Amino acid sequence: MVFRTSFFAFLILVMATPAALAQSPVRLSGLAYLDYYYVLDDPAGIDDGDNGFSYRRLYLTGDFAMSENVAFRARLEANDSGTNSDGLPSPFVKDLYVRWKNALGDGHELFIGITSPPAFETSEKFFGYRSLEKTHLDLRKIVSSRDFGVRAQGPLTGSGRLRYAVMFGNNSSVKRETDQNKRVYAQLEFLPSDRLTVTLGGDYASMQDGSTVTANAFAGYRLDRVRFGAEAFVSPVQQDTPLPDTDRYGVSVFAAARASSTIELLARYDRYATSVGGVDESADYALLGAAFTVEKQLRIIPNFVVDRSPGADDPVLTGRITVEANF
Repeated sequence: MVFRTSFFAFLILVMATPAALAQSPVRLSGLAYLDYYYVLDDPAGIDDGDNGFSYRRLYLTGDFAMSENVAFRARLEANDSGTNSDGLPSPFVKDLYVRWKNALGDGHELFIGITSPPAFETSEKFFGYRSLEKTHLDLRKIVSSRDFGVRAQGPLTGSGRLRYAVMFGNNSSVKRETDQNKRVYAQLEFLPSDRLTVTLGGDYASMQDGSTVTANAFAGYRLDRVRFGAEAFVSPVQQDTPLPDTDRYGVSVFAAARASSTIELLARYDRYATSVGGVDESADYALLGAAFTVEKQLRIIPNFVVDRSPGADDPVLTGRITVEANF
């Protein structure tokens, strides 16, 4: 509560002093995903007809340019799944890092703090619809979207078409570290042309009673009016106890086509499978929608979601109208 009060007091102070803001290197911004949803079909009959307005995400971000090469970011997030005991929003620290350009040579950057691991940033940006759903690796909790640690990235060639990113982190997402186990990430990004993007990545994570090794790949191709991509991963969990090992696999394909200067059609399909002690389960996720750009920073996106959970026989069908606002 003290942290939240202090943060919003800081925002009010900055906004109340335009002259100071004009001379300050601070930049304030925000992001919101808002929904109206309606459960059209639930085979279990539990949520049939459920509907309502909700917000899935709210960002408040402060970016501070300390110098030409050093910058700092602090970001708070609130979402509909993070609430306190009274059901009220419970904001948390999403980003908190120092970015040091040219720290390891020309073009090589260093990030210190809570930041994004090199895993699915490229695929998420290429698809362009995080407002509708997380990427496959994030959705299935294979890799968290944040970790606390040190990340380095930069070009491996003079043209910049081959880049690397590595990170050493707590493997506790944005939460406080509570053990000695850590996670190491690495990724290569290759741009053979202006149309094609390819990434190869992986990570190793130690756990209390075992370890995980994840390998993932992404390929995206862009035409004048259409872009499409595919992402796949394999992530076995090895146990040092009598518990059985777990094999996890996934593939995701998506496409987006620009119908006009303000309308884009999109589709996505995911397949996820696990094998635990010889018991196999699978899940499916499909998304279909149309994005209408009202302003440069505002999109309205009617969409349908078909979601079959692991082990379920039939999927749940949900209709949504999503508003994506940047401010």
